[in-house]
Amino acid sequence: MMSCTPALSNCAARRLGTALSAFTSICVRDDRSHRFLEGHARPARIPDMAVLEFARARNEVMKRVASRGHIVRHVALVLREAPSWSASQRKRYATSVDQLIHGLRDRCRLSFAVQSRGRGNDDAAYYRRIGLSDDPPSLRHLLDHDTPDAVVSVRLHGALESLLHGVPAFHLSYERKGFGAYSDLGIPGWVANAADFDASTVVEQLFAPQALPSFWEATQDALAYVGAQRVALVESLRRAAGFPATRSIPVVATPETEALLE
Repeated sequence: MMSCTPALSNCAARRLGTALSAFTSICVRDDRSHRFLEGHARPARIPDMAVLEFARARNEVMKRVASRGHIVRHVALVLREAPSWSASQRKRYATSVDQLIHGLRDRCRLSFAVQSRGRGNDDAAYYRRIGLSDDPPSLRHLLDHDTPDAVVSVRLHGALESLLHGVPAFHLSYERKGFGAYSDLGIPGWVANAADFDASTVVEQLFAPQALPSFWEATQDALAYVGAQRVALVESLRRAAGFPATRSIPVVATPETEALLE
């Protein structure tokens, strides 16, 4: 599963086409990568692995959703340092994050959580830099022990981890895979460009009437499609490894599942 760069020289394009011809199946997780590869191979547009897991666990997720209310009283923020953007983008991001924090504090209880503590990718260091004295818990710990009603996450897998716990998440994306994942989930209105988002719009989205039930309703139609793609991907991998098929072909036929299974 991959994302691809936007442009190649003619020479590099020919070499890419030759290299890709050795593969029986090529999977990409966003529309831009799919368009890029179409001239060099026959890629299958498949959701992010965490989105596929959401489709597999949908019944368990929806049981968690049903046990919770629909009023937003507690929101968790999963923030990170700005990526390698221009100085103006970084300044706008800092301003928008500050506005988002203040806007949410005016409406509900606000928590902060850490998705990554890796070297060179330390969210806790970012929180200290912006003036938070307390050491925020990991997102998983917060979801398990002080479950918020909603999450706003700059990290895609923080947003998707929240969904798997039955907590709706607004994603501030800094990569195109985030837009692809939320489109696959049927909730494109719950993702915005982290480099250029309006904090008040995010806050109003979370507190709109019936926002949480509408969020989950929107995912349901998409999950049948995503589930079919997951089955097709598993069958394609089994076939590539020389194992026999274990189940019938997905009930939802799409160009992507056909590309994987032909």
